[in-house]
Amino acid sequence: KKTDSFMGSDLSYEDMSNRNIDKNTYQLLKEESCGEKKCYIIEIVPKKHIKTEYSKHIVWITKTDLLLIKEDSYDKSEILYKQKKMTFKKIEKYHVLDTIKVMNVKKQHSTSLTFKEIEIDIGIKDNLFQEKNLKRIYK
Repeated sequence: KKTDSFMGSDLSYEDMSNRNIDKNTYQLLKEESCGEKKCYIIEIVPKKHIKTEYSKHIVWITKTDLLLIKEDSYDKSEILYKQKKMTFKKIEKYHVLDTIKVMNVKKQHSTSLTFKEIEIDIGIKDNLFQEKNLKRIYK
């Protein structure tokens, strides 16, 4: 289930998945400074027919790199449920997610997920990422 905890953390499987752009509505609320960066603040509301544990998300996206650096997620009663902060590091020409910090406001509990030993452009052939190969289970 999308709402289940991801590996016992404060993240759900829904938190870890991409959002389909067509399943939400978006509204630019304002622009503001986020530390040293300028950000777009956008409200994301799932369309009525979408099954989700959230009523909306408010996200902070950097204007220069279009990186999601903060997200506030609200439950079905429109009460703040989770706050997420993301940091990125630049490896070669790529901005790579480095850390996700999640505060479950309801439970007053937090999780920090850090990605280590990230390798870029290590020679994996593009054809490996065909749908038929991604469905195959390797042993």
